[in-house]
Amino acid sequence: KPLYYAKTNDSFLFASEIKCLLCHPQLKKTVHDEALYHYLTFLTTPAPQTLFENIFKLPAGHRAVINADGYINLEQYWDVFSNDNANNFDSNDDQSVRVLEALRESVKLRMVSDVPFGALLSGGMDSSTNVALMHSQMDRPVQTFSIGYKGTNVSEFNEVEYARQVAKHFGSNHHEIIIDRNHLIKFLPDLVYYQDEPIADPVCVPLYYVCKLAKDAGTSVLQVGEGADELFGGYLHWKSVLRLRQGPWQVFTALPSWLKRMVLKSTSSMLDDLRLEYLRRGVVNEELFWGGAIAFGEIAKRKILSDGYLQRIGDLSSHDIVQRYRRMFDSSCPDPDYLKWMSYMDLQMRLPELLLMRVDKMSMATSVEARVPYLDHEFVELSMSIPQSLKVPGLRSKHLLKLAVQDLIPDHILHRPKQGFRVPVSQWFTESLGLIAEQKLRKFCERTDYFRWDNISKLIYSSNELVWYLLNFVLWYELWIEDVPKDKVIEIP
Repeated sequence: KPLYYAKTNDSFLFASEIKCLLCHPQLKKTVHDEALYHYLTFLTTPAPQTLFENIFKLPAGHRAVINADGYINLEQYWDVFSNDNANNFDSNDDQSVRVLEALRESVKLRMVSDVPFGALLSGGMDSSTNVALMHSQMDRPVQTFSIGYKGTNVSEFNEVEYARQVAKHFGSNHHEIIIDRNHLIKFLPDLVYYQDEPIADPVCVPLYYVCKLAKDAGTSVLQVGEGADELFGGYLHWKSVLRLRQGPWQVFTALPSWLKRMVLKSTSSMLDDLRLEYLRRGVVNEELFWGGAIAFGEIAKRKILSDGYLQRIGDLSSHDIVQRYRRMFDSSCPDPDYLKWMSYMDLQMRLPELLLMRVDKMSMATSVEARVPYLDHEFVELSMSIPQSLKVPGLRSKHLLKLAVQDLIPDHILHRPKQGFRVPVSQWFTESLGLIAEQKLRKFCERTDYFRWDNISKLIYSSNELVWYLLNFVLWYELWIEDVPKDKVIEIP
């Protein structure tokens, strides 16, 4: 849950939404330049920063202590390694039993409610496990909710058929909604308003509509599946990072500095942005893994930023944020391995500031409460005590979690390729969304000193998700900084 705060001449202000703080006459709405730089990398702003100058958010696991003089001190009260969760189990079987028992208890705790509850169901392993555990502890059908897409070339994004199969298997009372690009465009002004600051993830759009579906059906509490991939190594690109680190990364980083720089210079024109960014990190001895969702790398960012903005921020690097969390990890993890570091980084940054923030903002916009059983603090502590060798032996994604739940859900759901909760942004950009983005970004570059249109224009229709991240910022800027009326933020061409 977010908590925002600000300090004026004579007051300490706090609220669950930034828009509440902005009602105070002493708070001016200006962009935090450093936060914007990090937003372009992490798709969100790292706590305690927000995109508003002089408005802050409380970091996860922290409390703010304010003394009589108004000085604010942030103190960490919990970390994933806070408790000595002694691990005396040697086999996968022992660990899987432990994981299942802890997850079952977490789901049970989150079923305590004085209002109707249910679950979001994608048909993937994580949400299906939620439904299975709820089903086993209920004497009535589980209320389940899913979303899909219609339009041209969107079939690869749809999981509704898998959700239907799981719902049928457990006999749930299943509801679904199908949306298209018009739903997205219509919702954009409200999206910016509800978010308070940009959360550059298009999944916010289907999240809103599926939560609204639940509310309209009379369900006010939903269990969701966030956290499982971060705790058990479920992302495919994590496997790529682990494989890279075990081989080529060690060889490259061991080279002399002059040779690494020569390799970077001679190959930069032949590499895509991601590979170029990895190479750059190796040259300057930075951490390989920065988090599970990285938009613009350092080189790519500086290509699109204006000279004036670059002068204002100087030699700022988003690696500063990564280093902060790496120091925390090194000082707190009793038995480190690289998967634990990757999980820790995302538990500190991407999960609380992007994934959980998007769930909270969109669910609360519809008066629905989202509960996250995979992120029960005891379950997290247990998971983070288990070594990489047992979680993902042979880099088999989510191996341990699959062992734990293999008797709960159908095999074809358990072992189907990971699809993830995605949105067909690229497909919708070929329609009117791309034209909206082009017009908005061009005009924004003409009247402000943040971006270079000559380089951003090259991204239009070619790097649609990157353009989406920029469009989110521009719409936020218009609504909150320039005070454009919400109904004027988007005008469909």
